[in-house]
This record gives sequence, structure tokens and C-alpha cells, in this order.
Amino acid sequence: MPPRPSPAAEQLVSEIGKALPFLFARHGAETLSSQLLPGFGNAQVFVRVQDLTLRFLLTLGSVDVLVAPHHTPNEWHSMDMMLVGADPSAKFPRRPVFGSLAELGTLLEPRLLLLNEALSKQRLTETVERSRQILTRSLIGVSPPMPQPPSLGLRSLLGAFRVIPRVVRFLTPKSKDNWKNLLPIGSDDALEGKVRDEFRALFEKYGASVTSNGRYPTMDHAVVAFDASNLRFRVVRDRGDLDVSLAPLLAIRDWHPLGLALMVTQPGADGSNQNSSSRLRGAGSLVEREFPMLNEAYSVTRYRATCEQLRQKQKELEIAWIEEWNRTNPHMPAKVGG
Repeated sequence: MPPRPSPAAEQLVSEIGKALPFLFARHGAETLSSQLLPGFGNAQVFVRVQDLTLRFLLTLGSVDVLVAPHHTPNEWHSMDMMLVGADPSAKFPRRPVFGSLAELGTLLEPRLLLLNEALSKQRLTETVERSRQILTRSLIGVSPPMPQPPSLGLRSLLGAFRVIPRVVRFLTPKSKDNWKNLLPIGSDDALEGKVRDEFRALFEKYGASVTSNGRYPTMDHAVVAFDASNLRFRVVRDRGDLDVSLAPLLAIRDWHPLGLALMVTQPGADGSNQNSSSRLRGAGSLVEREFPMLNEAYSVTRYRATCEQLRQKQKELEIAWIEEWNRTNPHMPAKVGG
């Protein structure tokens, strides 16, 4: 007898049905399987519709959606980028293209047949290449290439948390399951203990609860996520560094570094401590002090305005970094899409 689906898997199946009912009602979609993934609160669900298989992943405290055409069943592509590649004339938000399954439903319902055609055997290569080109336009490039990866400060400044190098994986897909090494292999009790200690006040005063715990096969990657009121917090360990980001529960794919969020929600903040305030150590006291303001900013009624402020601030930071980099490294100029 196959194992009974975990509560996390059951929850994901239920959310898919509520957010994307048209898949089943109008297109005859079929849920192929739902299963628990190692760690805590991690699951995946496979749904077949038209000539596609959709793979829903509940990991990293977030939701990812992948898609593979039946003619290349092991070649998984990010739904964000396939939507953009299938309908390049549409005005999609900057990645993540959708912040929740409900938002995905809004985008996918009028485009499902278009996506099905775009990933056909005749058009798949064209669609993937177009998606790569569109992605590249939004990245900061340095010419000639930097001899080493961007520093922690740069990644934190631009909000590019090093959860797992998913963009690199997307740009260099493999013939086998190109997402296998990005799945959890267990939980990390030590990291969860640190998270609970640092954010003790949220667990004691606001009833916070851990929703996801995962350890990953690349280096020492581990992620613990927990919910408190309107917010989901995520602590990422990467090669010894511990960074904090947060997202609204209404859009758990829309992550921002804690420091960036504080720059927007703290009146008069100049952002001088933005990098350090995204580190785990000391984050608990910062969040405890600012929690009412953060919680309100990420509420259902306020988040749209907050999101626009966050995107504007991140754009300002990107421009400032490029200008500073080009002043100090004129032999390796940086630009967006470079």
C-alpha cells in the first residue's frame, strides 16, 4: 500500500484545488501523486494537464511551480520563466512573476493553452531560449566577468538570498531531473534551535510556529521558516552565514531581506545598517521592536503599497551599487543585463 500523504502534502493538494480550479473543471487535470519530502513541512504534488505535467513544491518555506512537457518529462522548467517565454508581449511583474498560487491561477488560466503550445516539441527550444534572454535582461552583469561570486554584502543588498543556485540551474538544465539536487534531504535541528532562541519573543508573545525545516545537499544549505501573524520568516544558512528574509503569508514567494523591509517600514531609516540587520544574530530584538509596524505593512490591506515601496527601494539600491562598483572598478563596468 502506498504511504498516506502527509498533512503538508494534503494541504498543498487542497491549496492547488482552491487556487487553480479551472485546471480540473475545464481542462480535465489529474493529480498524479502527492508525497512528503524529507525534513518538516515539505511536500510535492504532480498534476497532469493537457500535454504538460505541473510540479508543485512546498519547500524552503515557499511554493515553487515547475512544468515539464510530456515529450521531455525529466526536464523541469520554472513556471515563472515559461509564462514569460510563452507570452513575451505581456507585462509580467519582475520575478517572482507570481507571489502565490492564487496569483498563478490568474496568470495561467488565460494562458494554459498558449503555454501548452509554447512547450510543444516544435517550440520548446525557442521558448526556453526566449525565457533565458528575458531573465538575463534583469540581471546585473560585469564585463569582463567577476573572477569570484558576488560578495555576501552585494547579495544581501540586492535581495538575492543564496538559498540554492536556482538561476544557474535554470540556465544550464540537465537531461535528468534538474531539480533533484534542490530538494531537501532531511531537517536541521541545530538551525531550528538557533532560530527559536533568536526569535524567542515571537514564539512566546505572538504564537509563532515553525512551518518548514529542510537541509539540502549543496554545501551546508539549510532553511527554517516560521509564521507569526501576517508574516513568514525564513532563515537561510549558506556556508556558515545565517540570513533572514520575510514574506507576507498572502504571497509566500515574495521574499525580501529583513534589512530591506526595515528600510521601508522604519520612518526615517537611512539603510546604513541594512546588511547587518539581515543577519540572524541580533535580528530577534530588531523584529520584536518593529513587529507591529512590519506586521501591518505586510497585511492584506497594506501589502500592495508596501510591495511597491520595496521594489522601488531595491531598484535604488541596485543603481547605487552599480554606480559605486563602476567608480571603484572602471576596468570591469557593471550594468543591468550585462
